[in-house]
Amino acid sequence: MKKLSFVAAIAAATVATPAMAQDLDIYAGGIVGYDSVEVDAGGVSESSDDVMYGIVAGADYQINNTFFIGLEGEYSDSSVSEDAVILGDDYSLKADRNLYVGARFGGALAAGTKVYVKGGYSNFKVSGYVSPEDLDTDFKASDDLDGWVIGAGVEQSITDKFRVRAEYRYTDYGDTELFGFDTGLETSRHQGVVGVLYSF
Repeated sequence: MKKLSFVAAIAAATVATPAMAQDLDIYAGGIVGYDSVEVDAGGVSESSDDVMYGIVAGADYQINNTFFIGLEGEYSDSSVSEDAVILGDDYSLKADRNLYVGARFGGALAAGTKVYVKGGYSNFKVSGYVSPEDLDTDFKASDDLDGWVIGAGVEQSITDKFRVRAEYRYTDYGDTELFGFDTGLETSRHQGVVGVLYSF
């Protein structure tokens, strides 16, 4: 009897595994879009914008015929930079690579169309230098900023394997440290991206 129960359990697991695999959508693709990095100093803010680009990969699990949940990771870079002269000294800041990992939840709006919200963790590398007016030496430094991300988007299937995405996300990195001290600046960013994804 125990042997029959063991065989039945294995058979049930064998049937369940392909069914679960059918509910799992693993995908990867490329993204490009608008990137605006904002720095706030005591209520006075300055922003710079340019192009961002990167790659994204993730997996969605279909909860039922309508809703899904998923995990996602992203690597991106940006062309955003800002130059300034403060009290005669030249400053330059550049947005470098950004890492993101998070979760998303959404549902089917219509045939082939999905909408979703997302949130997670971001690690943003900022590099910069300062060139003092009275010195011939440039001081260079970089810092990793940790922040949280919220966003929303829509995806539209164009074939069984390919779909396109349009997404907005906001990231808050809090206080910025650079050159070994707290600058007192708060950094955030707005991004609007589009992408093409392939399901494996």
